Amino acid sequence: MRKHFKAIWMAAALLLCLLLTGIPADGAFAAERPKVSSFQDFYKEFSKQIHERRSLCYYDVSDDNLAKELVYQELTDYAKHYDPDDPLMSGCYLVYYIKTVYFTYDAHGLKVLIEFPYNGGDMDAHFVEMDRLALQLKKETDYDTVKNVHDYLIDNFEYDTNTEMANHTDIDGFRDKKMVCSGYSLATYYLLNKLGIETRIITGFGGDTGEQSENHMWNLVRLDGKWYNLDVTWDDGGGTNRQYTYFLKSDADFPMHVRMGPYAASSVAEQISKESWPVPFWTRFESFFRKRWYVFAIILGIIIYMIIVFKNRLRPPVQQNDDYGRFYPGTYAPGQNMNGKSGPQGPYGNMDNINPYAESWYRPSSESGIYRVPQQDEPDDNMKTD
Repeated sequence: MRKHFKAIWMAAALLLCLLLTGIPADGAFAAERPKVSSFQDFYKEFSKQIHERRSLCYYDVSDDNLAKELVYQELTDYAKHYDPDDPLMSGCYLVYYIKTVYFTYDAHGLKVLIEFPYNGGDMDAHFVEMDRLALQLKKETDYDTVKNVHDYLIDNFEYDTNTEMANHTDIDGFRDKKMVCSGYSLATYYLLNKLGIETRIITGFGGDTGEQSENHMWNLVRLDGKWYNLDVTWDDGGGTNRQYTYFLKSDADFPMHVRMGPYAASSVAEQISKESWPVPFWTRFESFFRKRWYVFAIILGIIIYMIIVFKNRLRPPVQQNDDYGRFYPGTYAPGQNMNGKSGPQGPYGNMDNINPYAESWYRPSSESGIYRVPQQDEPDDNMKTD
């Protein structure tokens, strides 16, 4: 019994020593620590920590001054980080998936403790769903793929008007089917980059008053070597009402947007296409006719009716009743031209001698069109005789 008590006391003393010395008891310190010699090194490793949902991680920083700067600046510049080798591991995207971060630098290295707003299972399920969706939205050309992503987000999500508890991330938006501009922008960024189309997240101001307007977020998309502005949020007219007012636009055709941060530089503006992407004219009416199919049906019916009426006007003006057809001077019928002269062969031979000013009666014949009613003592070829 005494041996058991002794073992318990030793374990408790060891645990107390670990807590006092600051060595983590969860094995984080024992694991191999990433080596950091620059801000970019730290951002890359920090992105891995977020992606792997590791709440605690120690970093082996090569320089004390660098470690102090990291602690001082915290994540000020991480939101501007972009990894061209793996865009989905960029800070500009992953920063929205952390709630708070605590930095501590001591003899054991740089300690980074992350508090996540979502549990690991929800985040994993969301990224699996996004990967599956990206494959579904893939089209033959990059333009068609961008348009498909743009249209899908508009058709399936609504702008979140709840100012107090709005959904700011795509994971919240996909859960509730509504989100604000940041959610649209993050979803666009993930889906297009997943499909190999270079896309950036742009933060700034949006509205009539420029820099005094509200905070806003949209995207830059690269097609055929040129950058274009894309604001899916402002193209969402509600429901499935798609608009293309802010779809693949040049700066000149993209009003009420002011870029901030690293993308506000003039060098960025120089890389943006001077001409908007030539969106097909009929694309602008897709949403209208898809929602109002009956309008399209009515328009199509009117066109068909007009075609039929027009064709009827071009037909020869032959007038006849059920049993007899009556020829009027100045008109024509099969076997005779408009002047009643030199027409084709009729059922009674050449019709050159017909008087165009005389009124004659004709009876329909299934074999020869129309023919003159025989006069008295003339045989009727269309009647059987014994």
